[in-house]
Amino acid sequence: MHRDESYNDSMEKNEKKLFAIMDELAQLARAADQLGHELSMHEHLHDDARRDALVSGNPFDREDARITRQDVERMQREILRLEKRHAKLEAKREDLLSKLD
Repeated sequence: MHRDESYNDSMEKNEKKLFAIMDELAQLARAADQLGHELSMHEHLHDDARRDALVSGNPFDREDARITRQDVERMQREILRLEKRHAKLEAKREDLLSKLD
């Protein structure tokens, strides 16, 4: 194999990796958008549940507030996980782009 063929093969592999990363970044963006909407809904549910628990003092309402708080925290953790994955992929994308120059 000639040097030019090896270089072209390497470039082609990097381009394929770059396209795969771009696809995954797009998927992550869609997932983050959806989770953002879900988080908003859970935050509203938690606000209502917390308010109900404060007003009524009912153990059932306090438990509902605790559960909805956990839902909010779970959604926030998932969004953070997606953001970290996005940052890693962006770094890989930048590295591949520099190799294609």
